[in-house]
Parts: sequence; C-alpha cells; structure tokens
Amino acid sequence: MQGGKVGQVTYSGCLTIYSSPEGLYLSVWLPFRLGHPPLLIPWGAVRNATTRRFLWTESVVFVVGSPGVTQLQLSKKIFEGHNVVS
Repeated sequence: MQGGKVGQVTYSGCLTIYSSPEGLYLSVWLPFRLGHPPLLIPWGAVRNATTRRFLWTESVVFVVGSPGVTQLQLSKKIFEGHNVVS
C-alpha cells in the first residue's frame, strides 16, 4: 500500500515498490494494472535525486534516464542503503 507520483499522476496506496541492488521495482495493484506493466528502474537511470520535506514526511524526487523520460517522487525510506540522494 505504497504511493508515489509519476510525472503528474499520483498513485495513492496502489503501488508495490521494492528496492534491490539492481534498482527500483514498481508494480501497480490489480485491477489497476491494466496498461501499467511492472517496471524496473536501474540505479544507473536515477538522475538528479533530491529530498523534499512536506509536513512530517520526506520523499525523493528524481528524473529517470538521460535524457530524462519522466520524474518520479517516492518515499525516502525506499532509498535507504542506496547512495542516490544528494
């Protein structure tokens, strides 16, 4: 029941997110998965990661790819143990 933002679209509580040595794995819960296949974002594709704070929560905003394909915003907890945030 994780959430995040992909571009201008907010996914509230319908994402499954895994952090692995290979990268970030994102998947949308059924029945919302139609048209949203699971996605692996390699750590090498994470660019310009910065921390944002809103009230009591911290998130990381980053660009995917070079040149950038889209911008994602996910919970900072997902990035623990990975040195991608500046």
